Amino acid sequence: MYTKRFLIFVIFFGLSAQLFGQINARQKSQDRDQLEQGKEGMARDQEELQAFQQAVTEFQEAQQSGDTEKLQETYQGLLASMKRELEQGQAKAEQYKKELQQSSRELRGERRDVRGSREDVDENVDYAEEAQVRNAAQRGDDRRDRKDDKSDLETLAEGLKQQGAILQQLAAPDALTTPDPATAFANANQLMGQFQQLMVADLEASKGEMEEDAKELQEDRRESRSDRRQRYRRNEE
Repeated sequence: MYTKRFLIFVIFFGLSAQLFGQINARQKSQDRDQLEQGKEGMARDQEELQAFQQAVTEFQEAQQSGDTEKLQETYQGLLASMKRELEQGQAKAEQYKKELQQSSRELRGERRDVRGSREDVDENVDYAEEAQVRNAAQRGDDRRDRKDDKSDLETLAEGLKQQGAILQQLAAPDALTTPDPATAFANANQLMGQFQQLMVADLEASKGEMEEDAKELQEDRRESRSDRRQRYRRNEE
């Protein structure tokens, strides 16, 4: 006959495995969605960067040729591109905030779920070592994810602040005339170069985030296989 302690142990192990299986499935779906969104965002950002670089070149050529009409046309187009880039960055920042809030809720929720599972069984039970390891690993992953999300948001916010300042200067009515046209054009070219560098930095950051999402998805798949192996072993026992 099985002892009461052994039966409680089996019940807890089953609850723990089920809990972390559900958490892993949810995380896997989120990582997959983020990876797809990241790919789409990178493709868009790459196209917009190339278009911006081309527009800057056309603006500089119009300066050299003295084509006033072309100069104003390309300049207004550049301002519109910078405004669009800023708005997209702000939308991205809002998404980061949501992800940060979500990761915080999940971390708190997992702690409650684990405590609840333990209380449902017996607070004095010696829990399975494997379940404890999985528990700690999951919480560690979530804490790292939250830290990464917070860092991404801070980096993005700083970039948006700089982009906003550049756009404000270039959108001023006398941006191409004060203190004199030659100096104004030199300043404008410098500011456009800085804005372009920020776009490149954002693209590189997005690339790094996508690589991290891909790694997390691979880890989710390994955990899913581990869950299946554990269920198979329990069914055989």
